[in-house]
Amino acid sequence: MEYPKKNIRIYSLLLIVVSLAFFLYMGKGLSTEEIFNGLFAVDLLQYWSTSKIFLLEQNVYNEELNLALQSSIWSSGNLTSPISLWCPPLVLSITFFLSFFSFSSAAFFWMFLNILLFSYIVIVLLKAITNSDKLSFSTILVLLTFSPAYFVIAIGQISFFLLLGFALFLYFSLYKRQGVESSFIGGLILSLTFIKPHLLYVVYIYILIRTFQTKKYNTIFGIACGILILSAYPLVYYPQVFIDYLEAISAPPIYWKTPTIGSYLQDYLGIQTKLIRLLPTIVVGLLSLWILSKEKYKDNKILFYLVPLSLITSPYGWTFDQVLLLPSIFYFISVINKKSLAMFLLIAANLMTFIGFYLVSFDLLIWYPALIILLMVNNGDRDHCHHLK
Repeated sequence: MEYPKKNIRIYSLLLIVVSLAFFLYMGKGLSTEEIFNGLFAVDLLQYWSTSKIFLLEQNVYNEELNLALQSSIWSSGNLTSPISLWCPPLVLSITFFLSFFSFSSAAFFWMFLNILLFSYIVIVLLKAITNSDKLSFSTILVLLTFSPAYFVIAIGQISFFLLLGFALFLYFSLYKRQGVESSFIGGLILSLTFIKPHLLYVVYIYILIRTFQTKKYNTIFGIACGILILSAYPLVYYPQVFIDYLEAISAPPIYWKTPTIGSYLQDYLGIQTKLIRLLPTIVVGLLSLWILSKEKYKDNKILFYLVPLSLITSPYGWTFDQVLLLPSIFYFISVINKKSLAMFLLIAANLMTFIGFYLVSFDLLIWYPALIILLMVNNGDRDHCHHLK
C-alpha cells in the first residue's frame, strides 16, 4: 500500500502521541523498572512464563509452574494465583521469542510492538474500509479515546495480533479482491484470530456459510493453512502441549466476571455452570446458521455488525478484546459522512469506557459493543462503501 507523504507524517504524529500518552497516562513518572517489573504488563506474565516453560518441554497450563516463575520476578507483592494461559497452543508460535528476554525487557519490547501494530492496523483499516488515504481530525480523536487500545498496551495483552489478522483479512478479501490469491492470503492471515477462537465465532459462521454458497474455498483453505503454520512449532517441539490444552479447557474458570451476556446470566440466575455461560453462544450460533444463510445477508458489510455481536455473546471476552471493534468503528465513521452529533456520541462513549473501567467495573462495559451496533443501525448504511459489497 502506498500513502502520500502528508499522511505518513500524520501517522507518525499519531504514533508519537500514542507513545507519549502511554507514558504520561500509564507511567505516572515511574522508573522503567517499576513500570515493567511489578506494576504494568500484568497479562504479559502468562505469555512470558509459558514461553519459558514450553522450552523446558513442560505443561504450560500448569498453575504451579506458572506461579513459581511469575512470583519470582513480580515485584508488586506476592502473587496468590498465577496469571494463567487459556489460549490454544497456537499462541506459542507468536510468544516464543519472549523466552529469550528478562520480563522487564520483554515487557518494554512488547509495549512498543503493540504501539507499532496499532499504528499499522489504523493504516490498513483506513484503506480497507474507507477506501481513502485521509485521516480526519475527528477520526484521530476517536482513535486517541479508544480505551481498549490503551488497555492492551498497558497490561501487555496479545489482542492486537487478533485485530491485525482481522484487519488484513478485510483488506485482502474485501477491499483488494483480486482473485484466488487475495482470498487465500486473507484467510491465511485471519488464522491469527484463532489465538482466541471464541471471540469471532459468528464471523467464522458467516465465512463458512458464504464459502458453501459461492463454492469458493480459497478463504477456508487459507485459514486451514494458517492454523497449520501456527501449530507447527508447538507440534514439532512438544506435541504433548495440545493434550495439556484440552485437559485445561475441560475445566474453564466459569467464575470470571466478563462483559459478556453469559457472565451476566450466571450472576442473574445464580447458576455457575459451563452450560449457562455458553448458552448465549449456542443460541446465537444456531440462529446465525439460519439467518445468515438468507440472501439479504450476503453483503460483506454484515461483518461489521457481527463482530460486536460475537464479542458480547462469546463465553469469555475482556475489555481489551474489544479492540476488535475498531473495524466496526471505522465502518461507522464512513457511513455517518461527517455527522458531528454521531461523531460526538462515539467520542463521548469512548471517554465513558475509561470512567467505567477505573471507577466502576470493567465487566459493565458490555454496553460498549452493544452501543456500536445501535449506532450503526441507527445511522443506517449510506452506501459510502461500494467496494465492500
